[in-house]
Amino acid sequence: MASAKNIMTITSQDSYISYLPLPHIYEHMIYWMFIAHGAKVGIYSGDVKKLTNDMKVLKPTVFPSVPRLLNKVFDKIDQKIKNESGLKKWMV
Repeated sequence: MASAKNIMTITSQDSYISYLPLPHIYEHMIYWMFIAHGAKVGIYSGDVKKLTNDMKVLKPTVFPSVPRLLNKVFDKIDQKIKNESGLKKWMV
């Protein structure tokens, strides 16, 4: 049987920003995995709209995310691209 490769190693130097509700199973798993490895957990300010500001302060080394947030990021980028014109829009 082939051995499983270590996809990610968490050390005490790592940190992540907790922004999902703790009852969310993904958040719960990540939270306890980081605690078990002695890594840091930063709690966001409570407003998802200010998440980028929280990230600037907490400087996470890992950013676990969920499709809902990634879709919001994509939509924001897509809207900016649609508002561009000419060469900028064509290049993107």
